[in-house]
Amino acid sequence: MSRIKKIFKLLITIVKEIVFVVVGILIALAINNWIDNINVLQKELSILNELKNDLNHNIKNTKSGIDINARTQKSCKVILEFFEKKLSHSETLATYFSNFYYFWNPDFAYGSYENLKIKGVDFITNSKLKSEIVDMFEIKLEILDKEIFNRDNRFYSAITLPTVLKYFYKDWNNSKTKSISKPSNYSKMMKDSIFYAMCISLYQSKKFTIINTKNL
Repeated sequence: MSRIKKIFKLLITIVKEIVFVVVGILIALAINNWIDNINVLQKELSILNELKNDLNHNIKNTKSGIDINARTQKSCKVILEFFEKKLSHSETLATYFSNFYYFWNPDFAYGSYENLKIKGVDFITNSKLKSEIVDMFEIKLEILDKEIFNRDNRFYSAITLPTVLKYFYKDWNNSKTKSISKPSNYSKMMKDSIFYAMCISLYQSKKFTIINTKNL
């Protein structure tokens, strides 16, 4: 299981656990007559609901990341096959040329967790849930959000973008194809060792992200 898929499943698990704890708190509020305890439980309930909302946002974002990385990896693989086999240009490449250089910006939501840190993580009374939330925000999401994004962003700025600008253009005059990247000189591009090396690096990078990044 890849790191991203593993995190995706963990996010869902934590959200389910938050819902379970929230239900427990609501039950406690219904039967508890001590004002102090009610106030504490209400604060914890508010914090947990904020965390749940951010985690649901991060679940959607992670799913998007899985799809983007898989699509990019597949596109690189097809382009590399055409390059290595010296195949002529085909219209079937249009989609792959438009997808092979994309990279995912996680852009995770951390606001609720930052608020929790200000109040103190001990506001969460369930020890297991507290540990999972801290681990998710402090370690797992940080790795995806900082390490992987920064790596991809550096490579994109230094290598990918200049190469794409060199060999591709968008046909803005054609409403059907203006969002598709087209090669300006397919033959030259498919003989360029730098272009080939870039595609290999992109392929391996996505493979690392969605296949070989295990055991966070």
